[in-house]
Amino acid sequence: KTGVPAFFDDFKLAKVEAFEDKDSFEFKNEWSLWKSSVAKMNFSIDKNEGKSAPAAAKLEILPGNPVKASGTLMRNISVLPGKTYTLSIFVKAKDVSPKTKISLGFQSKDENFKYLGLPIPSTFTTAENCTDWKQLVLTRKITTTGKWAKLRNILVTLGVGGSEQPGVVFFDDFEIFEEVAEE
Repeated sequence: KTGVPAFFDDFKLAKVEAFEDKDSFEFKNEWSLWKSSVAKMNFSIDKNEGKSAPAAAKLEILPGNPVKASGTLMRNISVLPGKTYTLSIFVKAKDVSPKTKISLGFQSKDENFKYLGLPIPSTFTTAENCTDWKQLVLTRKITTTGKWAKLRNILVTLGVGGSEQPGVVFFDDFEIFEEVAEE
């Protein structure tokens, strides 16, 4: 609730090994683009733009894009039930409609990469809040009960939707952390 304090104590995070020592957007082949059938969008790497160093993902909204169209950058990552994961991404919008929605989320898959039909944890902001780099953070504990116990992969989604105005949304410095148990 608003106005009620929350206290956190003695937790540790460790970067998931697959993302150590490299900027994931320097490697375009690790990410793919899904877009709605009517969307007019392109995905590329901008070698000049970046939060901490050059090389940011660029999702370009082209002229004629319908307001209800959306596009999502996607990447599979292995996870384990019983663990808590924190995903972080920096986003920046240029020339898109101010109410354009920019999101970070994930879809749940089993060991064979089949969708489990679970709720989609996500967080979002709008382009009007991203004229400079803004961080989106999503933390989720993967429980060990029900369908969640079958989860072995997450499909990370970086989404953009709601702009018929041409422009670009940049994504950079994606990181994923796993909570480390106290010793």
